[in-house]
Amino acid sequence: MGWGQPPDGFYFNHLAAHLRDSGCAVQALPGANDGDVGKWVGELAAAVGEVDAGTYFIGQSVGNQVVLRYLGSLAEGARAGGFVAIAPWLNCDFTVSGDREGWWDGWFSDNADKLAPWCDESTQDFARVRSVCGNIACLMSDDDPVRGLDSSGEDNRRDWEGKVGARVAMQHGRGHFLHTELSAEELTVVDEALGLVAAE
Repeated sequence: MGWGQPPDGFYFNHLAAHLRDSGCAVQALPGANDGDVGKWVGELAAAVGEVDAGTYFIGQSVGNQVVLRYLGSLAEGARAGGFVAIAPWLNCDFTVSGDREGWWDGWFSDNADKLAPWCDESTQDFARVRSVCGNIACLMSDDDPVRGLDSSGEDNRRDWEGKVGARVAMQHGRGHFLHTELSAEELTVVDEALGLVAAE
C-alpha cells in the first residue's frame, strides 16, 4: 500500500496474482489520501489481527512507514515472518520534482505538513522492529526521486541497513517502481523474503 495508491493500481495487481499463484493469501488495504499516521497504523493492525511467523508484509513508499510503525508497536516476543519494502524511505526531501514518472511536481511541497510526521524518527522503535521481524528486504532504485536527503540515495540505503536491519537490493533506473510491473529479478527478491524460493 502507499499514499493514494489503490490495491488494484500500478504493479499491485500483477504482484498479488503472482503471490496467489504461489499459494499465498493476499490481504490488500485501500489507498488513502489523508496521511494520518495513527489511522493508517490502526487500519493495518485491524486487518492483520494476530501476527505470527506466517504473516508477511509488502509496502510501497509511505506504506513501508506504516508497516514499520505497526511492527514497532507489537509486544515483546511477537514475531512476523517477513517484510518487503519497495521504494522505502525514512526521511524525505520535500522539494522533489521533475522525475520521469511525471506526477511529482509540487506534490511533496503541497503535502509537506502531512509528510512531516512520517519523518519523525522519535516515533519509531527500530529495535522492536528488528526483534519482531528479522527478515526485511528492500527494493530501491538508484534514480528514485524519493530517496532521502542525500541525492545519491546512499543515506537512505544506510538507514534501512543500519537502523532497520534490512537487506537492500539496489535496482537501476526503476524510479519509484510505479507504472510498471516488477521484473523477474525483483519478484525473486520478494519470493526469497516470503520464503517461496530458497535464497541464493
